[in-house]
Amino acid sequence: MREALQDGLIGRVISARAEVGQYLPDWRPAGDYRQSVSAKSKLGGGALLELSHELDYVRWLVGEIQTVSSQIGHLSDLDIDVEDTAEIILHFCNGAISSVQLDMIQRAAARYCRIIGTEGTITWDGGSHQVLLFSSLTKAWTDLHPAQSIDRNDMYLRELRHFLDCIKGMTEPVISGEDGRRVLQIALAARQSSIEQRVVRL
Repeated sequence: MREALQDGLIGRVISARAEVGQYLPDWRPAGDYRQSVSAKSKLGGGALLELSHELDYVRWLVGEIQTVSSQIGHLSDLDIDVEDTAEIILHFCNGAISSVQLDMIQRAAARYCRIIGTEGTITWDGGSHQVLLFSSLTKAWTDLHPAQSIDRNDMYLRELRHFLDCIKGMTEPVISGEDGRRVLQIALAARQSSIEQRVVRL
């Protein structure tokens, strides 16, 4: 998806929509969700921090973020002391805008991203891992990355191997410390925006 954007296949990016949601008790069904880090404010839980990967990858795909506005809250009947829903609007330095929805309440897990450009649209389905491109040139959808099942555990194993290779000095980190700091800054700005009911400039 990122390669298609970098190659200009949809022209200049105008807007993006990212969403992730899943019912919190289904995350780790073997345990009591109320005792998990996700459910407790003192442990850093809540939709904003637990699901901040969406903020991270939207920044990676679209660019640096200029302002953040949001509405967050604990809207469900879940027995937690953190927000379970966040609706966030991002305004990028390049002029694009994005809406990001994070929630811990959807009974049918969902994860997707749609990016609209001047010359087309590109979508990613996080459940099937399919990437589709609609081009104004062909006026048709192209399957850039066919749907497929993956071993989620392999993703974590590759992450650990990469981490160890970085410690050994064999490679550079794919994600920098600055990237981590920046996504935390965006998440905290979203919280501040909701509390103060205003747009927060980064």
